[in-house]
Amino acid sequence: MGANMSTSATWVKHPGFYINEELEARGWLQRDLAFIIGCAEQSINLIVAGKRSITAEMAKALGDAFEIEAETFMNLQKRYDMAHAENRYV
Repeated sequence: MGANMSTSATWVKHPGFYINEELEARGWLQRDLAFIIGCAEQSINLIVAGKRSITAEMAKALGDAFEIEAETFMNLQKRYDMAHAENRYV
């Protein structure tokens, strides 16, 4: 089972990967998204770089900006977190 977890962790991408794909599909820059949702460009950069998690508030803002259900972003974050979590209790 341990090998399965490490394998799944390699293919589950950070939500920032998918946000970057949405940006590219729309021809937007990170700066554009930051302006649309009213946050600092650095906040978007950290998420896209995989260095910051998506909060519920950010998921709602992203959902509104991309016209996608906010739960989509929360689910991406949850899947990433679960795939990369260490099972310290086994």
